[in-house]
Amino acid sequence: MGRGRVNYGWMSEAFNYFTDAMGVWVVFMLIACVVGVICRFLVNSVFTVPDASMAYHAPLPDGFQWLSFFQDTSMAQKIFWNIINLFTGAFFGSNAYHLALLQVKGKKVTFGDMFTGVRTFGQNFVFNLIYTAGVFAGCLGFCVGTFVVAGILLPGYALIADGENAIDACSRSVAAMKGDVANAALFSFSLVFVLLLCLLPCGIGLFAFGPMMYLISALAYRDMIGFTN
Repeated sequence: MGRGRVNYGWMSEAFNYFTDAMGVWVVFMLIACVVGVICRFLVNSVFTVPDASMAYHAPLPDGFQWLSFFQDTSMAQKIFWNIINLFTGAFFGSNAYHLALLQVKGKKVTFGDMFTGVRTFGQNFVFNLIYTAGVFAGCLGFCVGTFVVAGILLPGYALIADGENAIDACSRSVAAMKGDVANAALFSFSLVFVLLLCLLPCGIGLFAFGPMMYLISALAYRDMIGFTN
């Protein structure tokens, strides 16, 4: 399989995969949130927080950690928090994308599979830097470029979870998506509305949205490129 077209059915398919292993995904997301709270507490302990009401901001999705730069904190705290976000994002991202890939490949995932993707941490970290730079550059083009970058790199994280290095994952992802780049950008844009819907029930929907994003990358890899093995 591979060389298909962007499919909006990935959203419903990803949701079905999420519900099939809801317990595993929810526990994984809870662990990520707890680690995020602890990291934020440690950062706030080191730096002076100008506004006591700003106690914690949830970890941002892969590629969007740089947005925390605009939160109401000191400059040093912004820089330090972004560095932490990159490392924690790569750690949890490498495991989450691997978990998603296992599931899309047909494995019935268990709690023991949650942290089996850590071997791809380094490549995930490098890809995160590339993705973040691309998203940031896209914002300079009235944000349109952001969705183009997000669209053409959609299968990239799943490729890395399957053992590809960051540079090759970028090139293979772009090569697969460039033939349907308009739909890829629109698909990425549509995910913003899904995110907004997930935020409505007190943010609880994020426990589904996060796993769905990981699973969508694996589905895009499957349909647009085709699994290596």
